[in-house]
Amino acid sequence: MKVTLRYLLLLCMSIVSFSTFSKQLTTSIDIVINGTRAFTVKYPSHPRLDKVVIDALEKSHFGIEDINWLSSGLYEQSIPVKNASQAIHKLLRSAEGKMNTQWKTLDEKLQSMQFSDRYSASIDPDFTRLSIENNPRLFGHYSLTLNTVPSQVTILGNVIKPGALPWAPRKPIQQYLEQAQLINPAIGNIWVIQPDGKIYHPPVGYWNSKPFNIAPGAILYIPLENADSTTAQNPEGKSLNNMIVELLSSNVFS
Repeated sequence: MKVTLRYLLLLCMSIVSFSTFSKQLTTSIDIVINGTRAFTVKYPSHPRLDKVVIDALEKSHFGIEDINWLSSGLYEQSIPVKNASQAIHKLLRSAEGKMNTQWKTLDEKLQSMQFSDRYSASIDPDFTRLSIENNPRLFGHYSLTLNTVPSQVTILGNVIKPGALPWAPRKPIQQYLEQAQLINPAIGNIWVIQPDGKIYHPPVGYWNSKPFNIAPGAILYIPLENADSTTAQNPEGKSLNNMIVELLSSNVFS
């Protein structure tokens, strides 16, 4: 009887392990082109990044030269990112009685955006094929975004007119800020989240400004005033402005 029970136990464990292993063998990629989900590609194994991108380009009839690789990316679902989004929403709403228009507008905008963990390097096949380190195997479920050249810059935060503005090459950052109308014209620094998710903190005051290249599709975030008062409510001890900037860097660009 002991042998039989042990055999059955081992058999059950093997079935569960095989089922889990079988699920892990499948890689699924949702292809999103210029913000619209186009199709899903499934692989019975773990393809490398360059193959997934080349397959997506061929199926969507794009060439490598047609894509803006700075704003295109690979994303996977992330519970920590979702939790961060919910935490920011809670902090913004916790000040409901004293929340000004800018806080409410920003909260609504963040709730309409999609956030996920982004592969930190370029997905351009001309880059990924240079070395194995830049060309990982993919396990699980991802979204692959392919964008042609974007034409806008988005401004969020402590401005009178948040939203999208037309992008222009070599346009000074101050001109975007003038169009959005800063609440505090004496601000010295803002955050810029480039479309590849990288964060910059350029000086913009009349006394310290330096030229800064804004890429098409970038997000300009002007810090909220009095946001540091929410720091004590955040278990990680980060300021609300820093939390928002980190979240925006995980924005699924489209």
